[in-house]
Amino acid sequence: MPLQAATRKEAEIRFRVLAAIAAFLDDAPESSLRQGIFFGDKNGFEKLLGPSGLFIRMGLVKRSQKGELTRYGRTELGIKWEAFYKESLDIDDYTKSNTGPEGTW
Repeated sequence: MPLQAATRKEAEIRFRVLAAIAAFLDDAPESSLRQGIFFGDKNGFEKLLGPSGLFIRMGLVKRSQKGELTRYGRTELGIKWEAFYKESLDIDDYTKSNTGPEGTW
C-alpha cells in the first residue's frame, strides 16, 4: 500500500505535512507549506502535494484555487491517516515522542 511509509523518517514527514495543514484549519496556503514545512524543497513538495503527488492522488488532501492562491485542506481520509501516523509514531500532544531520547522526561 503506497500510504504505508517505508521508514520512520518518511512517516514523520507525512505526519508533519498533514499536521501543518491542520494547523491552518484545513485551508493552508501553498506558499506557507512550501517555505514552512518543506523549507523550499521543490521535489519534496511535488512528491506529496504536487498535481500528481501522493496525497492528491490518494485523496488525503484536497486542493482548491482561490483567485491566484492555491490552498490545501485534509479530507476525511487525510484526517484518519494523520491519526494513524501519529499513533504509529507514538507521538502525543505534549512531547515530541513517547519513546526515544527526545521524548523522555
